[in-house]
Amino acid sequence: QMSFGESVDNGRKNEYSAPLSLKTHAASYPISFHARWLRDDSGGLTLEQVRATEDDAWRPARIERLNFGINRSAYWLHFTVMARDTSRDWLLDSDNPRLHHIDLYLPGEREQAIEGGIARPIGQRPLRNRMQSFILPLETDRPLELYLRVQTQSHSVFPFYIESRENFARRDRTVSVYYTAYFSLLGLALIA
Repeated sequence: QMSFGESVDNGRKNEYSAPLSLKTHAASYPISFHARWLRDDSGGLTLEQVRATEDDAWRPARIERLNFGINRSAYWLHFTVMARDTSRDWLLDSDNPRLHHIDLYLPGEREQAIEGGIARPIGQRPLRNRMQSFILPLETDRPLELYLRVQTQSHSVFPFYIESRENFARRDRTVSVYYTAYFSLLGLALIA
């Protein structure tokens, strides 16, 4: 079954085999050019099953905003991140606040699963924010392998980025100002 993410190729080379290298001077990185993805039509694959999946079942992500249309499949993204400097906090963030289930898996010595998405109460999310964000436990010059499972009942658009906490806070403040202005104007229009 063909999906939008499979049919679009902007010609950019996917550098999946190379870790996404985070440098101090940059504020934000799209993960998709360093990721590969797997479609799980059943929605029931476990991390162990996904890790055991043959390499040829995975597809390289070649566009910044993966778009799979509207369906009930789960999608797995796999990528590796390495921070050159951990003097700043890095977050995995999505620009799509309507994703229902986002599970971040950190395999390895300290294996853990972190759950997010709008299907979970905001108090149970990794960061109490309308956006879908996870704090990454990075160590300087040590690769961190990540698996991300996403399943939604709305439009399956996955714009995931790794960004500094400072950039996240700045962007969040800007969005809050826009929402405040919008709803203030809307309220004035209703009163008039």
